[in-house]
Amino acid sequence: MTWFPCPYLGRPVELTGEREHHIESAHPDLLPANPSRLEETIALPDYVGSREARTEIGFVRFWPDLLGGRWVVVVVVGDRDGLSGTLRYWIVTAYVARQTRTWRPVWEPN
Repeated sequence: MTWFPCPYLGRPVELTGEREHHIESAHPDLLPANPSRLEETIALPDYVGSREARTEIGFVRFWPDLLGGRWVVVVVVGDRDGLSGTLRYWIVTAYVARQTRTWRPVWEPN
């Protein structure tokens, strides 16, 4: 399990071993090839987005040196711990994309 700082959410975001394995299997151009892109996209996104009728949060950042210029999207969800009631954020998936049309910006840095 790995934790990434997330200034936007004001708390760390968790990457479980199971989700890390999923990203490595489905998106090898991101993990294991570019692990720092996950952390940097969460910490300093170009924008944070949402998708219609979904509760996921997308952290989106353009990397001009990645595969000739691609977006990294890190998809995060939040839920409450059943015992403590503490809010927990965790990465569902992350991927490299040519476009990010499905993510409607809800926050952009100044």
